Amino acid sequence: LPLGMSDPEPRDKEWRGSDPTILFVCPDLAFNSYYRQIYDEFVTDFGDLPYKIGGSQPIQFHDPHVLGYLPTEAYARNMREFRVMFYHSREPNHVHYHPFEAIRAGMPLVFMAGSLLDRLGGIGLPGRCETVSSAREKLQAILAGDRALIEEIRSSQLSLLEPMHPD
Repeated sequence: LPLGMSDPEPRDKEWRGSDPTILFVCPDLAFNSYYRQIYDEFVTDFGDLPYKIGGSQPIQFHDPHVLGYLPTEAYARNMREFRVMFYHSREPNHVHYHPFEAIRAGMPLVFMAGSLLDRLGGIGLPGRCETVSSAREKLQAILAGDRALIEEIRSSQLSLLEPMHPD
């Protein structure tokens, strides 16, 4: 800490969620054993659901779900169109940038309890999950178009952008 985004203002009016797909970000799969284990766990837990894997892949990884590096506009389009992002981390002293990008874009974020997101205000938010089974239930409901859950998550998660203001 401190954390920050140069522009943390919500752009949630642009989000459509028309593509019933989970966006999961996991880079460097062909050579980084840490991220490869995270990927393997994700596929074990959620691989039967529609998903795409974002994140830089300097060495090609052979999985049709892996998007690899995307130009800025394609990445922005995915943030507008994919239905939900899942954030796996339970690390209490580290957080990645992409959950905040999803929140800023208005995409519902389903995330695991125990990460730095908890300390930044995530405890009590409807997208927070204690267990993989809870995360799976929420992801399935969102993929199925549960508008009440989607809007509950979208409106509440904006509080996680507050600590990201540069001031």
